[in-house]
Amino acid sequence: TPRGASPRPGPRLRAARLLAAAAAAGPGLLPTAQRAAFINSVDYNHDGSGFLATFFHEGAVFEIGTDRNAVKRIEGLKNPHGGRVNAEHLMATSTGTGEIVVQKNGDQLRYHFDGLEGKPPELEGLEWIQNSALAGTNSSLIIAIDSNRTSFVLFDTELKCYDRIPYNPDWAVQDLAVIPNNANDSDELLEAARRMFS
Repeated sequence: TPRGASPRPGPRLRAARLLAAAAAAGPGLLPTAQRAAFINSVDYNHDGSGFLATFFHEGAVFEIGTDRNAVKRIEGLKNPHGGRVNAEHLMATSTGTGEIVVQKNGDQLRYHFDGLEGKPPELEGLEWIQNSALAGTNSSLIIAIDSNRTSFVLFDTELKCYDRIPYNPDWAVQDLAVIPNNANDSDELLEAARRMFS
């Protein structure tokens, strides 16, 4: 090195040090300072007490209070997206396992998409539900983005029925939001979907 300059490791030495740190941390792990938390989504609590954060690599949804304390609310997810909360429900999409997890009144329900028709044969055994949302505040209707079937899947958890709305296979739909024009719109959407299922 030039006189007075501190030595700087070259790219190969930096890579070797990173690999050594990863090996010391354990299989498949990187030291905390060298990996991101990878928070996929954040949703505010309905009561203003904090928010819900979906941690992709952790496979969990945390409730983080305004006091910065974090509590794991849903776990055992694979590549989760879209942790959402309202007055009655807490939900998340376990994207890699093809299921939607809903917590209500202390109970946890998991809705599985395996077995639905419309998936290409080469994707048999693989699921990828990109995201999901309740169709209204007190709704039993859930809308999901099913990437392997290139469809929006609407299903009613009370009526136990569903329908698929295909979208262009060239689209890569990542997220959805139900935006009512007025307080009655979400109820009207629910009623329209129920009529569709009847």
